[in-house]
Amino acid sequence: RGRDRRRDHEGGVKRIAVLFLCGCSGAPLPADFKRAQAREAALDDPGALAAYHAIAEECERTGKRRPHDDCALVAVRLAELDEAGAEWPAAEAAWLRAAGVTHEARTAARALERAADVAHAQLHDDAAADALAWRTVESYPDEVAGGDALQLAIRIDEPRDWQALAARLAALYPRVVR
Repeated sequence: RGRDRRRDHEGGVKRIAVLFLCGCSGAPLPADFKRAQAREAALDDPGALAAYHAIAEECERTGKRRPHDDCALVAVRLAELDEAGAEWPAAEAAWLRAAGVTHEARTAARALERAADVAHAQLHDDAAADALAWRTVESYPDEVAGGDALQLAIRIDEPRDWQALAARLAALYPRVVR
């Protein structure tokens, strides 16, 4: 009996903790962002795109921070939609926009790495891809995307001039060793 009571009490405490944590998840998404997501979920692609573009334009026009880093989330979503539609120059530009508006290092690193990947794999612009990949590595060495960008930079640079690549990696190492 005592054991059952203790188990019930522990279960109740766990439920209260979960409810408390769920209630503290941060500010709710703004209505315009929710509407854009709802349109996308309802397969209203033109409506969703228009809503996302309206949010992106507002972000650019006002420069205001929005909850949940919405300006970056919108830029990321537009980049993903551009990639899905094989709109490669627009996707690269959207990834770069996301990197420029985010307040999160992880998002910036991933956006730059994606822009580099699109430049390399889809636009066949190895000069831009190489510059973006190295920018990611040097700016965000602690992020997973920094490692992904390093792999891309090596894949691009090794066939060109492996000795210059080795020198660049040797110069980079002391700055990122930690």
